Amino acid sequence: MTWNIIGHKKNIKFFENILKSGELSGTYLFYGEEGLGKKTLALELIKNITELSQKEITKNPDIITLFPSENISIENIRELKIRLNLSSLHLKQKICLIDNIHLLTTQAANAFLKTLEEPKGKNPLIILIAFDLTNIPKTIISRCQIINFYKVSQDDIREYLKTKLEKEDKIEKIVEFSCGNTGLAVKSIENPALYQEFQKIVSSFHSLKISPFWQRFKLLEGISEEKLSFTLTTWIRTIRKEIITNISQKGYSEKIDNLVLSLKKMILYKSLLKNKINKKLLIDNLVFSL
Repeated sequence: MTWNIIGHKKNIKFFENILKSGELSGTYLFYGEEGLGKKTLALELIKNITELSQKEITKNPDIITLFPSENISIENIRELKIRLNLSSLHLKQKICLIDNIHLLTTQAANAFLKTLEEPKGKNPLIILIAFDLTNIPKTIISRCQIINFYKVSQDDIREYLKTKLEKEDKIEKIVEFSCGNTGLAVKSIENPALYQEFQKIVSSFHSLKISPFWQRFKLLEGISEEKLSFTLTTWIRTIRKEIITNISQKGYSEKIDNLVLSLKKMILYKSLLKNKINKKLLIDNLVFSL
């Protein structure tokens, strides 16, 4: 078996053992922050099961894929259910891959739950992907085997970068910048300006903390939703790094409590942004949380 992915050796070993012992079926929920390779591993898993290329996977009638950028509607689930109920034409089993399962509407979630409770066809394999579990009903989560995705080691990212880049100083900058997030590492190769943008955002976090409220509003009000999401992600990683540095150098302190509180708020705001909360309302709260 071959796996074209950075890190996640434990998860790869888990699925290899199942595939060696027999057929893989049931429902799996791949969970972890954005950019860790959940979708990549899911596609690599399907490749190893079916011996198809990624292009063939998207065209095979026995493989149902749903990669939504907005809410998953009940119509999406009804169509998925119809396709799942059809007999397999080429493969031994039906395979279903749904990205961003946390985007299910309430109606869609209820319909999808019935699909999980009453699966038709021969041992379908269903893979769900999410970076936020708060919007997924517990009744759906309880019917899944959760596969957790964690940050990838610096060594794994460094070894990958060595196959793409020659300059060691550039490799080390990306290793530090990506902070275990393989998606950011790959994007940094494709878009070198991303690292410079990251440095600016880190600097803005430290300056905004000591700025008056009107300056905070001025900086954040004109920001696009996409850039605000990247800004929150960067601030979250900056705060985490500060917490680790403070603990290793000084041990416990009141400053760490404040940093942990800020971290929890930033994670909440990012989740709210993904769930389409009013951007102005979010910025109002963000300004007073810095």
